[in-house]
Amino acid sequence: MTSIALTLTGQQALINGTDPRVLRRAMNRAQRRTEARVKTVVRRAVSRRYTVTQNRVSKAFRVGQRRSNNFVVSALLLYQGRRLNLKAFSTGRRTVRTRRGKRVQATVKVLRSGRKSPVDGTYGGFHATGRNNNELILERTGVVRSAPRYAGDEKLRSLTGPAIAQMVRSAQVLDQVNQLMEEVYPTEFFRQLRLGQRQSGRR
Repeated sequence: MTSIALTLTGQQALINGTDPRVLRRAMNRAQRRTEARVKTVVRRAVSRRYTVTQNRVSKAFRVGQRRSNNFVVSALLLYQGRRLNLKAFSTGRRTVRTRRGKRVQATVKVLRSGRKSPVDGTYGGFHATGRNNNELILERTGVVRSAPRYAGDEKLRSLTGPAIAQMVRSAQVLDQVNQLMEEVYPTEFFRQLRLGQRQSGRR
């Protein structure tokens, strides 16, 4: 799991005589809007670096907690989930020759800067359909010998890449998030504060 903490304080504005109700409203609105911007930046940054869809990144997101106390608001943005099957990335197929004849092998590209290459492993990966009709990339790891009922069946293992949380944790993504928070969070707060002051009749 990867977490991103957002914190905003309005103490100085309070000292300067801002109506506390206007201040709280501005802080909460700024926080929500910055959360939305962070989600967008993370989604796009991950998708630019890795060959996963932005929709898949969004599904891994949730807000862990929001707090507002003594004119300090904060939120914890969480990205979590298991390692993704390689099918979630850019994949393809290629035909290879083996001692048993031709075999269709899976190829995958995890980073957009790379190129599709065969999946590592003793037997290589292959495309398959799971129980819920979801597409997967699996690897043959041998033959079942211990369970009589399944004797002779192939042993299969799901081949996985990084989890969304690991992708978010990469330096390239976090650098963009930190830059966004430094620039957008305070700007959005004071924009909302001015808007609230005008609406309450104060300039």
